[in-house]
Amino acid sequence: MSAGNGERRWRAAQTFEDLCELTALWIEDQVPFHPYCALEEESDALRPTLAEFNRRGLMTTFSQPGEPGRIGDQQRAVVEGRAKEEVAKALYALGLAADLLALVYEPRVAGGYQVPISTWACHPHTWAGAALGDELLEHFEDACSSAAFADLCSAWQVVMIDPVWGREQYLWERVSEVLRSDHDRRFSSVPYDDGSERGEFIY
Repeated sequence: MSAGNGERRWRAAQTFEDLCELTALWIEDQVPFHPYCALEEESDALRPTLAEFNRRGLMTTFSQPGEPGRIGDQQRAVVEGRAKEEVAKALYALGLAADLLALVYEPRVAGGYQVPISTWACHPHTWAGAALGDELLEHFEDACSSAAFADLCSAWQVVMIDPVWGREQYLWERVSEVLRSDHDRRFSSVPYDDGSERGEFIY
């Protein structure tokens, strides 16, 4: 399949779900074009998991596996993406029920805080966690239909980080449970209300 054919399929997409499916197909090497992502060799083993995440409503835009190593040369497992509000809030609640850092941002928000996700020679080397705002969206504006782009603009940004350096499977298993709707529903993204005045949902 030519890259041109892949680009035509992206331009034909009409919904956020279409974009998720095209990302899954790109991860599986069935579509040769993606407007934003690149998948490094280190993530090859994650391809089936990432494709499933997309098909269950988390359009992935970045990921890396946890890689153990000597102290100072390790990396944390991370996945970033876009999701509709219900899925985003379910993943946010996972941060209350599991040993994961869950950062969730409303549509088109920019800012936040960067968390080191890899170290090299005992120095921070790469980071994740901040809200990208329109920076990511710009890559999709000319690549898909106006309807699909509008749907993407209404999606929330999700960043899931395993705080434990080098842990390999935990993040992928926990996020899979949520996306399969097999999660602990006692936990909610809604702040506890004891009748006193409190702020709105805080990220």
